[in-house]
Amino acid sequence: MKSEILSRHAPDRSNLLEILHDIQRESGKNFVSDRDMKEISAYIGMPVSQIESTVNFYTMFSRRPRGKFVIRICCSPSCSTGGPDDLLQLVCSELGVRKGGTTKDKLFTVEASSCLGLCDQAPAMMINDQVYGHLTREKIRSLIEDCRRKE
Repeated sequence: MKSEILSRHAPDRSNLLEILHDIQRESGKNFVSDRDMKEISAYIGMPVSQIESTVNFYTMFSRRPRGKFVIRICCSPSCSTGGPDDLLQLVCSELGVRKGGTTKDKLFTVEASSCLGLCDQAPAMMINDQVYGHLTREKIRSLIEDCRRKE
């Protein structure tokens, strides 16, 4: 499967981020493994240490398995005026996990994000690649239920 993902991209360093996103998305566990990084290294001719540094630098990548739905709550100053701490607490409470945790059924992982670039829609969050703004407690509960129904 990894070779299929890699074959979609030219073996060039400039494609590293796209390759990492595709591998993480299609891993089934929302993360990039050590083995994945070794395969990427061999494919694009880049040291594993540089790939690992890239994965560790960008918060959108993870080196540990996560839930099917990764919920990121924005905690930037702009979003803070809308109460993301309360919203983060709400999400964690609704799902029965702590910040950074994954539900027992492996469906959700909750993360805090320093900024999602959605200041005009504060408070905001992402579920996987989809952004949601102008959040309320009711809207968050509804989004979580929508994810559960998709499962």
